[in-house]
Amino acid sequence: LTSNIMPVSRVPYHSIIGNHRQTNDTHGMSDGIVPYSSSDLEQAVSEKIIKGNHSVHEEAETLLELRRILRLHLQQTQDQ
Repeated sequence: LTSNIMPVSRVPYHSIIGNHRQTNDTHGMSDGIVPYSSSDLEQAVSEKIIKGNHSVHEEAETLLELRRILRLHLQQTQDQ
């Protein structure tokens, strides 16, 4: 599914993926709507799997991950 809408290769991106199932096996993971196999983007700079459903953007752990990514990006732009 995502192979048709992949991000531009020169733009770095990160994946934050919800998993509402009681498994660490990526074959069984899902946020209740999107299976892990459709969320997994091979070229992502990082991937964070967070316990939660399709509304994982509302979880505190997601906000912490977003802050980490933004700080990383800030540091990288300052180093250039």
